[in-house]
Amino acid sequence: MQAKNGLLYGLTSYGGSNNDGTMFSYDPFNNSYTKLVDFTGTNGGPEIGGNSLTQEKNGLLYGTTFYGGKFNDGVIFSYNITTGKDSVLYNFDSIHGKGPCESLFEDTITGLLYGMAEFGGLNNNNGVLYNFDPVSGKQKVLFNFTDSNGRQPVGTLIGGKDGLLYGLGSGGKYFGNGIIFTYDIVKDTEKIIFNFNDTDGSIPIGNSLIQAKNGLLYGMTNEGGPITSNGGVMFSFDPITDSEKVLFNFTGANGKSPLSSLMQDTNTGLLYGMTDIGGTKNVGVLFSYDITTNKQTILLNFDTANGSYTRSTLLLVRNTPLGVNEITNNINTLATVYPNPASSLLNVEVQLQPNETATICLYNTIGEEVRCETLKSSLTVLPISNLALGIYYYRITDFNNNLIRADKVMIVR
Repeated sequence: MQAKNGLLYGLTSYGGSNNDGTMFSYDPFNNSYTKLVDFTGTNGGPEIGGNSLTQEKNGLLYGTTFYGGKFNDGVIFSYNITTGKDSVLYNFDSIHGKGPCESLFEDTITGLLYGMAEFGGLNNNNGVLYNFDPVSGKQKVLFNFTDSNGRQPVGTLIGGKDGLLYGLGSGGKYFGNGIIFTYDIVKDTEKIIFNFNDTDGSIPIGNSLIQAKNGLLYGMTNEGGPITSNGGVMFSFDPITDSEKVLFNFTGANGKSPLSSLMQDTNTGLLYGMTDIGGTKNVGVLFSYDITTNKQTILLNFDTANGSYTRSTLLLVRNTPLGVNEITNNINTLATVYPNPASSLLNVEVQLQPNETATICLYNTIGEEVRCETLKSSLTVLPISNLALGIYYYRITDFNNNLIRADKVMIVR
């Protein structure tokens, strides 16, 4: 995931000083990798469920590990990106869940985190849905899954535009082929809204739903589809009518057995995904899907040399909202911005002609404009103490909107 400071943060299943996995950061702007945490078993163990991190509004990163902790049933932990401190917040104990999977979902109104554990609970080790309060440190089991209502949930919960949580599970009505379910936070109720029947998909292991800009939910299954391929399907689901539609079948040539989730480029509307196997070398493909034309396009066949058996979800990182050429050709003696890194004040020096002005605009790492100021003198001091820590881009333009300088600045404290 990409944090507000522009860095990418992730987890590994194994490796590190104890071979129990690590947490790391990666700077996409200078291509540098830093190991941050060695999991030891006590502070978390191997995460084999595809777990990822979430940054809450308090700035801390929150995550889970599948194993480790006091009972070796997994933990919830936090990481402070400013101090570098990781803290175990909760130890799963089987009764309250075992083997937490994927990432946590934050209710931005209450601050509660919601997640699922694949095993444990009170119904034959079928898993639970829970919430966690980062303030009090208390975990609460909201729902115990059973054979009939979706055992062993998989993937990450998502918050729908209707206020409901949506998730995927195994089990269900048709020979355990899997389900789509909702959870109503207000009413404290779970409801199965769709049962996969093999023809329309089966076993959504390792996959999560996404809600696209058009309001529909999209996802993939690991198996199912035509009996000749059984390579899984990509589907859409209408939360208004509770109806599922198979968009295409994975046949092997176009990928097979996806074990990850889709993502959408909000600029183009295209969906992107990867499969575990299939393609020309049978080690997976990367593809796009146009929801307007209903066309799947293979973008890359993995061939072992460039990777194989991909089981993660793609992350779109817009390295700069300014354009590559602007950042590359940013040397202009007519403007200077300092210090860099900056803390509370940013000095902007611009050579202006009499009665002329210039403009500086700051953008965050996803291209959103966060501040614009008119420069009326050769030296302008900008207060930046209200901006969050991280990397920002700036553009300085003259009164005719011609570019004077474009570069990036880091805010630290």
